[in-house]
Amino acid sequence: TGAGTYSLDVSTADPVDPCVGLAVIDAGGAYAGTTVGMFDDSQATGPGCGSSGGQDVTYELQVAAPSSLVAEIGPSAAGDWDSILHLRLVCDDPATQIVCNDDYEGTVRAHIEAPSLDPGTYYLTVDGYSGSSSGAYTLNVTLTPL
Repeated sequence: TGAGTYSLDVSTADPVDPCVGLAVIDAGGAYAGTTVGMFDDSQATGPGCGSSGGQDVTYELQVAAPSSLVAEIGPSAAGDWDSILHLRLVCDDPATQIVCNDDYEGTVRAHIEAPSLDPGTYYLTVDGYSGSSSGAYTLNVTLTPL
């Protein structure tokens, strides 16, 4: 029984809430990671901020005092991949995006600046431009008190 032609569509979804249990950044420094094998949980919004399907990693950024932020993906010994950085007020709400960048100064590496952040919690995401954009990275973060 049941002979015939069938079609099966399979998709995967992140089995865990991508906004829970995030690594915390509360000071400037270099943070190493990879987007390889991660899910596409977050999409950047706005012109020039990529497409969709890129694997991503989100950090919880804790700002203790009014500060400026510079964050960038550093060069990789394994070769650069097309990265995007975006900063939000609410982890899973694209409407709260503060800043986003793809392809800084003629490279495929991302760089963002937020000249004035109030104390609080923000969400900084390392994202791939598309489904084929993923890799190891060093996220360089500078928080400067105002």
